[in-house]
Amino acid sequence: MNGSSTLAVNQKEIEDFISQKDLSWVLASGVIEKDLSDSPSKTKVVSKVVYSQGKYIMTYIEGYLSQQINKDEKQRLCVKISGVCSDNTIVILEEELSITILESLCKILEVHEVLPVDRPLSSIKTFEDFARFCIFPFVQFN
Repeated sequence: MNGSSTLAVNQKEIEDFISQKDLSWVLASGVIEKDLSDSPSKTKVVSKVVYSQGKYIMTYIEGYLSQQINKDEKQRLCVKISGVCSDNTIVILEEELSITILESLCKILEVHEVLPVDRPLSSIKTFEDFARFCIFPFVQFN
């Protein structure tokens, strides 16, 4: 041995890593829409208690598919965020996130910013995973 070593690199692994650096893959893959379409109600709701500005807010993220205007049109993911505050004098307004906002958010978010180190991007297979890792970390109430 001459003191030098070579590193065996799998080109496919490198390409996969580079292509999955941002989260836009999740929306482009259709896994979220498939998960919602497989649901009997075509809707899923994920909840979490969020502490914001000294108050506890039960936050709900609802995912559903858009209505088809014609049979050739693909149903798109729709997301609605709502909440109920522990202080009943505070009203939380419901907000819908358009697919444009979701796509933009996913393009700027890097995988390591939202997923635990031991979870690959391909582990986001359901709407619940998407809400937990890609939406809840950024929910704030003002």
